[in-house]
Amino acid sequence: MAYKAYKERYGELPTQVKKYFKELYPNQKFDFTKYKFGLPKDHSLNSNLRSIARYYEQNPEYVPYKLATKDAAKIRKFYQSASKKGPVTMSELQEVAPARSKRYIMKAVGKDYTKNIKPTPKQDKFKATVIDTIDDVYNNKKPLIEASPTKLFEKVYKRNFNINKDNVGVIKKIINSDAKTLKQFNKLIPKVTNVAGRVAAGNKIFETVKFKDFDKAYAKAIKSRGLNRAVTVEEFILRD
Repeated sequence: MAYKAYKERYGELPTQVKKYFKELYPNQKFDFTKYKFGLPKDHSLNSNLRSIARYYEQNPEYVPYKLATKDAAKIRKFYQSASKKGPVTMSELQEVAPARSKRYIMKAVGKDYTKNIKPTPKQDKFKATVIDTIDDVYNNKKPLIEASPTKLFEKVYKRNFNINKDNVGVIKKIINSDAKTLKQFNKLIPKVTNVAGRVAAGNKIFETVKFKDFDKAYAKAIKSRGLNRAVTVEEFILRD
């Protein structure tokens, strides 16, 4: 099968895998326009390259052993030196091994990670924004919708939330890190979820509803729909 037809049928090799190949074999020339793995099938390295690609396909955080041990050693060496002067930021560690994930870096640092790694200034700013927003919503200074995790994401990252590639993990981590904020959020979340679902469905009225006014607005909305019995949140959103 010609390579062009093969690529159309089975897809192209991920960019990260190509980088691994070049890191592992810096003196080897690869041609990814002609061969999926950069080398012909009868090449002596072909089986190794296929194995790396297969492991990466099974686990996108996979790093070839030779590279993993090399970068882990670099990260640990930098950390051990820098931490003597004070806490180290994740940003500083990522500069040592830019291609490695945060999870990989945490594992490389080892058990002292949570003790000696400090948030980056950007994370500190995120934390203040999230905590202050939830406090304002809880105290009826801002609408309920602003305490939605996706709205908080958009506020701190200054861009729209993309459900296909973004997640609210950082937002949840900040909320869980502060006892007062977590307590407030747990009281807000049922109503925030209700409002967010309604707003997403195009109900503009609930964009401005505050915590103290939610029950009244909800009852009014039910009455306007002619619903005489209690309904679940899911039912009501669907009816809306």
